[in-house]
Amino acid sequence: MGWTERANAQDTPGVEGPKPGSIALDQFDPAPLGDAFFGIPSPYAHGRVFEPRVGFIFEGAEQPLKLQDDQNAGAVVGRQVFMHVAASAAILDRALLDVVFPVALIQRGESPVIQGVQVRSPSVTQAGDLRVGLRIRVFGEVESPFQIGAGAHVFAPTGAKDVEDGAGAAYAGEGSVRVQPYASLGGQFDLGIPWRWTVMGGAMIRGSDNPSSVRYGAGFAAVFNDGVMQLGPEFYASTPVQTSRQFRATGSDQLELESSTNAELLLGLKVRIWRFVTGAAAGPGLTKAIGTPAYRVAFSLAYDPPAEPADRSVIQSGDADEDGISDADDVCPWAYGPPSSVETKHGCPVIDDDEDGIPNDSDACPKEHGVESTDPGRNGCAPRVRQ
Repeated sequence: MGWTERANAQDTPGVEGPKPGSIALDQFDPAPLGDAFFGIPSPYAHGRVFEPRVGFIFEGAEQPLKLQDDQNAGAVVGRQVFMHVAASAAILDRALLDVVFPVALIQRGESPVIQGVQVRSPSVTQAGDLRVGLRIRVFGEVESPFQIGAGAHVFAPTGAKDVEDGAGAAYAGEGSVRVQPYASLGGQFDLGIPWRWTVMGGAMIRGSDNPSSVRYGAGFAAVFNDGVMQLGPEFYASTPVQTSRQFRATGSDQLELESSTNAELLLGLKVRIWRFVTGAAAGPGLTKAIGTPAYRVAFSLAYDPPAEPADRSVIQSGDADEDGISDADDVCPWAYGPPSSVETKHGCPVIDDDEDGIPNDSDACPKEHGVESTDPGRNGCAPRVRQ
């Protein structure tokens, strides 16, 4: 990790600096319970009427914040271990509500002296910021090849903002509201064994002095034994969009970052045991940005009963757009459309700009509401009025 601190007129070695500003240092943002991956939110919401899930995620990061100058280097946060208490509820196979409350159980550091200022390390258990979210399944079912979902998370400032002297710094919460809208694409397909994939993109909009950022990630996993076990990698990252603003190290000093993009890679394993799902993941940090650890490990345990898709016959027939035409015969498998005797249009949407029931390609007047006619030159045109 390599960052340099910009100190404000404090040049006496060993002098304790002002209180650190609030930073939600943990870059691991757990996916809602019931999702396929550890840190990548899925697009679906599976639960016929009301399907609740509850669980815990424990995760630890090694050296997520290390500072250095020309002479000294030290870990402000050498180790940080969080417990995330989580719950979610799927409603009508369409909406997903989720809540996550993080608690920093272990926080340790060296309180290093950088540019003559002692940056105090955290040393106490601290609550993080409560996260509440809503996601809507826009397209596709839980096991269909292509799915789309959109949602948002709101972070309430429940974490410690100011810590009393001697107790350390506040690195579990930001002391202000954050909002994270996002969209997810994903699905499941079969290549001899089932594979699951998800990609996501969104933004973290901060009310604090810390810069807002763009967030993105992807996961890809093989599924074994009819969904009992899942194994695969996932990648998540964030890049600040306000490059002129910096993360605060203390109440008056800021960190000048060597790298601004956070990026991490995890290899995750999940196993279903009856109505419970347990999992473990580990992987390295890929950059030197603030909050990116040397490595991270995670463990999860959740009550997560399996939920059947709303219409399993649609999934088994391979009908991604749910138009009743199997993907193998559908010219437009991702777009809803009716059967057609024209081979190149079978299963494709019918375009009818004037909404007169006559498709544009058969409508002699496609921009004018009209009626059917046996005359190809008048089909779809308004009837002539004889004077």
